[in-house]
Amino acid sequence: MKKHFGPIVLGLIAMTLAAPAVNATTVLADENGDVATPSEEQTDKSDVQTELETSLAELKAKISVNDLADTQIKTLENAYTEYSNEAKKATTDAERNEIISFIAYYLDSKSTINYTFDVPSGIIKGTDEKVALPNIQSQFTKPGTYPLYIGNNDVAFANNTDDKTVRSINLTLDENGKFTIDPNYLDENGNILLKSNLSKDSLTDEIKQAENTMQTQFTSSDPEALKSVIAEMSKDLSAIEIPAEASYTDFSKVKEEIQNTISKYSTFAQYGNRGKTGIPVVKGASVSFQTEPGGNYLKLAFDKDGSNVTSAEFTDKDDNPVKVSENVNITTDLSDQKVTTNNEIGTNEPETPIVTPSTDDHNSSSNTTTDTNTNKKTISNYSTVFYALPNKNVHLYNENGEVITNRGLSGNTDWKADKKMTLNNEVYLRVATNEWVKLADGLEVNLGSTVVNTLNDAHLYNAKGDLITNRGLAKNTAWRSDKTASINGQTMYRVATNEWVKAADIK
Repeated sequence: MKKHFGPIVLGLIAMTLAAPAVNATTVLADENGDVATPSEEQTDKSDVQTELETSLAELKAKISVNDLADTQIKTLENAYTEYSNEAKKATTDAERNEIISFIAYYLDSKSTINYTFDVPSGIIKGTDEKVALPNIQSQFTKPGTYPLYIGNNDVAFANNTDDKTVRSINLTLDENGKFTIDPNYLDENGNILLKSNLSKDSLTDEIKQAENTMQTQFTSSDPEALKSVIAEMSKDLSAIEIPAEASYTDFSKVKEEIQNTISKYSTFAQYGNRGKTGIPVVKGASVSFQTEPGGNYLKLAFDKDGSNVTSAEFTDKDDNPVKVSENVNITTDLSDQKVTTNNEIGTNEPETPIVTPSTDDHNSSSNTTTDTNTNKKTISNYSTVFYALPNKNVHLYNENGEVITNRGLSGNTDWKADKKMTLNNEVYLRVATNEWVKLADGLEVNLGSTVVNTLNDAHLYNAKGDLITNRGLAKNTAWRSDKTASINGQTMYRVATNEWVKAADIK
C-alpha cells in the first residue's frame, strides 16, 4: 500500500549553534504521559544496565538543580525523556554504553547546558487565524542574537508597522537564559505575525508545474500509457476547486488535495544518495528520467498494479545499459520493497587506468593492487577503524578466508584494524592476530565527537546508505555525532545508532 505524506503547514526553525543536541530520533513520553524507563521485569541485569539506570537517575536529579535557567532545565528534561526511552529499547550492552556516553555530557560539571527555545504560535496578520506551528525546538550554547527562519514558502514573517515581509527575524538569548523575538514581528499577545503566500495563482501554478514536469522529464516503454497517466492526473487536478479568495487554512487544504492527487499518479524514488519526486507510475511499463544534467538515465519498471518497482537499471539517453562503478538500492514511497540496479560494474570509457584520490584519513604504507587472477591474495599495512554494522553479528575469518566458528564481533562496535587483505576480490581488515573481518560487513569510520548543523531539512540514512523514510532532521538544527564514514561514495555523519546524515546537508 502506498504511503501518503501530508504537507508541512509551516516549518519554523531557529539557527542552532554547535550544541550537544539530543539524538536524531526524538521519542516522547508514552500515551499516558509517563517517561519510559528500563523494564522492571528484568531480573538478571548486566553491570552496564545498572550503570545506565544510575546515569539516568543522576540526569533526572540534575533537572532539579536551582541554578539553571528554565530554558536549560527544558534541555535536560528533553534529554532525560529521550535517553529513558532509548534505554528501554536497548537490547545489547554496546547500545547501552552508547547511551551512557551521551548522558555523560550532561552530567559533566564542566559541560555547559544548552538553552532550548520553544517556537510560539503564529497568526496571519490582519486576521484572527491561528497557524499551528510544529513543536520544533532548537538549542543555543550562549547568549547572543540569532536568525529565526521560516522553513517553507507558504508563509513569511510580517512586520506589524508596514507591509514588509521577511524570511528571517532576530531571536535574542539574554544572560538569564530568556529568549525574545524581534517585537516588530509580534502582535500585542506575543504571537508571531505571518503573511500567507498561498493564493489561487500560486496553487494553479503548482498544478501546471506538476503536469509540465511529467510531460518533459520522463519517458516510458509505453508512451501511450504515460500520456494516459498524465491525462488522468490532469483531469483529477482540474476538478479541484481553487477559490479566488480564502483563508490560509483553507488554501492549505486545497494545496494538500493537489499534492495528494499528484501523489496518486506518481512516486518518489531514492537511488543511492539522490532522489526524484513526481515520477509517473505507469502500470506494467518502465519509466526513465535523467539523474542529473549530462548524466545517465535511470529506468524503473513497475509491476502490473503499479504498486512496486520490480527492476531498475542505469542507461544512456538511447536506453542502452551502461557500466557503473557500483549498483545502488532503489526505494520508493509505493511500498517498503527495495530493488537494486543490475548494471555491469566497470567504466564506459577506454581502458585507461583511472586514479581516484582518497578523501579519507586512513593511512596505508603500501599500495594494494587488484590482480586479474581473482585467487591472488594481497596484504598491506593499513591503519583504520572498522565499525560493525548494527543489528547483526560479524563473522571473523582467518588469513585464508575461512570462517572462525567460535567467536565473532557484536554489531554496533568499533575495532582498530592494522592490515588490509584482498582475497578472491573480497576486501578484509585485520582486527586481531589472524582474525579478519569482511569490509562489506561494516564501514571504515573516523572516530571523533562533534556537533553538526543542518543546512536544510535533511534526509537520514542507515549504515548501508538506505533512505530512512519516516523521519529526518529539521533545517538549522544541531546534532551530536560520534563518527564519520564514506557510505555509497558520500561522507556521512552518524547522529544515532543507525542513522546517518550526509556531509552535503550540514554546514
